[in-house]
Amino acid sequence: RAGRLIPVKSFEEKWGAIDLQGNEVVPMVYDNVNSWFDNFVTVHNGNNISLIDLTGRVVLSGNFWDISRYHDFIVTSRRSDDKYDIYTLNGELLVTCNFCSKDNYGSIFALNDRPHSYRLYDAARRQYITPYYQSLEIDGEMTEFRDKNGKAGMLSTTTGKVLFQGDYGSLWGFRGHDYAVATDNNDRSILIDRQGKTIYLAPDGYELSASLNLIDSDRQKSVYTLENTST
Repeated sequence: RAGRLIPVKSFEEKWGAIDLQGNEVVPMVYDNVNSWFDNFVTVHNGNNISLIDLTGRVVLSGNFWDISRYHDFIVTSRRSDDKYDIYTLNGELLVTCNFCSKDNYGSIFALNDRPHSYRLYDAARRQYITPYYQSLEIDGEMTEFRDKNGKAGMLSTTTGKVLFQGDYGSLWGFRGHDYAVATDNNDRSILIDRQGKTIYLAPDGYELSASLNLIDSDRQKSVYTLENTST
């Protein structure tokens, strides 16, 4: 199919890649070649990994733990200092950080660039869109945060705007559903909606579980269970 290179191995046990017409695009000089995704291959020589496009151009090369594609961006993790870098598909460096969350939303990533501090970064706009939080966990269009006091809340992944404040002792994200399980300031188990409104308060002595997904007539339902904490 179009937009693909095929790994091949020579009789000398070295790897390269050809296009669909049989033309050698990546010379057979590497220890290994992975057909990674459309438009690219990764090649390995020892601990060095290179990203090569359909024309044979080396887009990125270095002593990496890993090179991965997220949406229209490339994320690498370095062996030398365990730093993460985000690049465009053309190999242009956008930002460096201590940690890059694997749960990006389109061009938006949760990055750690100082101890115990996270911000949302929009690689398309090339800017940070939130202040620092103690933690951030992207959950689709919404991102769970914990503030400096350890309280949980939710913000918009695309705008960084706080949807409801961190008033919860714990919060298990929505994960695509309409509701989430949380505990209030009195440590009571509650169910909240996407506006942060409490729609169900568990009876004394009971805790709500996280949701289970059931399929019923092509409609996905969220099912929650109550556990008696004494028994």
